[in-house]
Amino acid sequence: MNPVEPENPSSRPQSTPEDERNQKRSAWLQIARYSQIGFALPAATLIGWFLGVLIDRWLHTTWVYIAGLVLGMVTGFVELIRMLLSETKAETKIENK
Repeated sequence: MNPVEPENPSSRPQSTPEDERNQKRSAWLQIARYSQIGFALPAATLIGWFLGVLIDRWLHTTWVYIAGLVLGMVTGFVELIRMLLSETKAETKIENK
């Protein structure tokens, strides 16, 4: 049985300040992407509700805000799914390289 030789520290690639900056930038980009996902659904829901309320006041009705609310939620879910799928594709591309 051969003894395991200790790894020579000089044989490892050295981390440069630019590499560290790129890692920090990558972490901030991931935070931004995931926070965007968290804001998409509530924002779309509120926008749909608000537009429904405006149309209700304009047409003197009392039910359009519900349609706006539902439409906003559907739009939010569609956008959420699109973001998650694009994120999954980007991660798959990175793993395949």
